[in-house]
Amino acid sequence: MDEASLISKAWPDWTTVQLIGQGTYGTVYHVRHRDVADLEAAVKVIPIPNSESEIESLRREGFSEQDINEYFRKMAEDWSREILMMKKYQGMSHFVSIEDCKIIDREDGQIGKWILIRMEKLKSFISYISDKTLTEKEVIELGLQICQALTVCHSDGILHRDIKLDNIFVNDRSTSGILYKLGDFGTSRKIENVTSSLSIKGALAYMAPEIIQGKAYDQRVDIYSLGITLYKLMNCNRLPFLPARQLFTYEDHAVALRMRLNGTPIPPAANASPELQQVLSKACAYEPSQRYRSAQEFARDLERVMAGKKIRHFHGPDFMENKNVRRLCIWLGVAAAAACLIFGAMKLHGNRNQPAAPQPEETPIPMLTVIRKDTP
Repeated sequence: MDEASLISKAWPDWTTVQLIGQGTYGTVYHVRHRDVADLEAAVKVIPIPNSESEIESLRREGFSEQDINEYFRKMAEDWSREILMMKKYQGMSHFVSIEDCKIIDREDGQIGKWILIRMEKLKSFISYISDKTLTEKEVIELGLQICQALTVCHSDGILHRDIKLDNIFVNDRSTSGILYKLGDFGTSRKIENVTSSLSIKGALAYMAPEIIQGKAYDQRVDIYSLGITLYKLMNCNRLPFLPARQLFTYEDHAVALRMRLNGTPIPPAANASPELQQVLSKACAYEPSQRYRSAQEFARDLERVMAGKKIRHFHGPDFMENKNVRRLCIWLGVAAAAACLIFGAMKLHGNRNQPAAPQPEETPIPMLTVIRKDTP
């Protein structure tokens, strides 16, 4: 069954117009309602598994056909739950609205499933900037709007884990100006479920080092990826450490990735002001403790740059993000203040009760006798 037929099977009232694009995890189609001509949407079709080689790999590991079917069934349900989780944000300004999600069995008893996601149709950010160059102010505005989306996600315990230019969409028909929207939450996952044993999903070029290195991570991975995204826009569309030329080789990308994973500080973006570069450097810091702790903090500094204010950062480890450390520092501060007050009071009280020190006797000043020569 072709993918257009899959869409009709999932939603009989919708018909496929054309292919919009193809990404890592599936293809996206423009669809239109059969009875309402101006009602449009986009449908993403995701095959589970993504290739026959995934099935063969499980067979080599000794999985039975029944076990393989169950493995991919659970995978499809997991993806579906994460996608439908985003329906709660439907209609919110900076999220691509998810309208529905379906899971369809492969035909003729084949192993695997199809996931189909119907969502609002928007212009991709890549196509939006194809004929324009964004100013620093416009790049900051993009960052501020995506920070708003991340603030909502992170407050609900959701990580995106795949922020990049391809997953940002544009509504340029809004009456309130250009709206940037965050989409493709297929790699999102509840923060409390994140462990180092999870498989790596997402784009390596934008991914935080701790994910690639298999370490535990938190919402600061999204801060990092958004920082890299803004950096690329301010660096002539080049990621950190790529050479200043139009065509890049596989080796160029491998060297750039290796330098990021080794903790080399990212060089200044070609077109970023010193203030914006300072913000990007903190967002893309190798150590999570040196990054912004939240999307709100990131946004505050972006707003300061927008307003022409100076940015001052302390780039040491952020010990204060630990609740126990904060509590200890507060108590130490209170204890130090109390000790100073007690010491001062004791000293004042002691000075009042201490007998006056004896005054030294005055030493007589010797008289000088002036002998004049004409004195008899």
